[in-house]
Amino acid sequence: MFAIKDWSQAAGAHRVGLYLAFAAFSLFYFLNSPGDDLSSSYIGCRLLANGSSAHLYDFNPELFHVVDTSAWISTAENAHYSGFLHPYVQTPLWAWGLTPLCGHLPFSAFSNVFLCVALLSLIVTIETVARTWAPTFLRPLPLAILLVAVAMSTPFQYAMWLVQTHALFLMLTVLALHFAERDRPIQAGAALALACAVKITPGFLLVYWLIGGRRRAALWFVVGSLTIAAFTVAAVGFDLTLDYVQSMRRVSNVLLVSFNNQSVTAFLAYSQSMFSELNNWRILPLTPALKAVSAVTSVGSVAFAGWMSRKRELTGATVALALIGVTVFSPIAWTHYFLCVIPAVMILTNAGGVLPVAVAITTFILNSTPIAIDPVAPQIGSLTVVRSHFISAIILMTVLALRCVHPRPIRVAFESRPN
Repeated sequence: MFAIKDWSQAAGAHRVGLYLAFAAFSLFYFLNSPGDDLSSSYIGCRLLANGSSAHLYDFNPELFHVVDTSAWISTAENAHYSGFLHPYVQTPLWAWGLTPLCGHLPFSAFSNVFLCVALLSLIVTIETVARTWAPTFLRPLPLAILLVAVAMSTPFQYAMWLVQTHALFLMLTVLALHFAERDRPIQAGAALALACAVKITPGFLLVYWLIGGRRRAALWFVVGSLTIAAFTVAAVGFDLTLDYVQSMRRVSNVLLVSFNNQSVTAFLAYSQSMFSELNNWRILPLTPALKAVSAVTSVGSVAFAGWMSRKRELTGATVALALIGVTVFSPIAWTHYFLCVIPAVMILTNAGGVLPVAVAITTFILNSTPIAIDPVAPQIGSLTVVRSHFISAIILMTVLALRCVHPRPIRVAFESRPN
């Protein structure tokens, strides 16, 4: 008994050490990164702070990644920010909630705070998946291999270079699924509602819960979302909330075939004649057919995962399937969104066998250079696969779906595993 306890404590200490090494390495390489994507949140919240909320959702009608109105330019100048200005597309509540920070911190400090938040969020995500569905990664060696692979992947490197907040909302989504698995519906609903307070796509998991029989978690998600919606209107006003709805309507009709959009619509719409669009981010119309494909595949994949989750021993595979489905089938799935494949790789590898390991290795190859495009310095070489992240997601979803339909025994030992 004492030997088991001592081993468990040692394994926990080793994991903490590995996480600290991973964080230290990441901070060494990415501290003071440009943080281009975070600029929209920083300037957006300063617009709210100085009474220019009417310009929060300004956009360029031709180029998706640009906002160049005088209100944004002057606000950036006043904040002494000279980096790239991306348009703001999140909920107004996010910008409102950041005003205490953006009003008192220069962008460099603001960016470094969120770099630390992103790293902590990713670590919590990995630890939560390991404790709930993939106990193999509670051991030091598998965890070390995973962290090295993550650090070498382009989704991680791009997310850190951009200082993207996506890792935070991925963590909240994974925590929501974890709480639902532990029959804690209030916490599950609240976590998913918080994720959806900024990102819309996690809301598709409501279908997963409803079909999978997690109706109390679904109910609390609805309650939490309605509460947040009411608070949003109270905090920023009805007009700005309506501006957000109109912004989402506009974005939902946008087709981008740029290299870092790894969605199903970009995969289907792209042809070699559109090569010049890969580095362009020019707004193209999303046809009704492609929009229907996106909607049907998003709902269908999550519904299938929810149905399969009724077999409680399969929840790891179905959770991974749902997480990828809500990402890859949306009209826009940026490269850094493919941090979502980490839980899938962990859960598949935990099952053991040659095929899961082969799929994990294939996923790593497709999410790393030279097969994947380096999004920081994009070049398309002879080995490059333009939609490599999308392809890796489809491979993972296929194997996960097959595992759901033809499951093998899963060894789960929640009581005896190290913590």
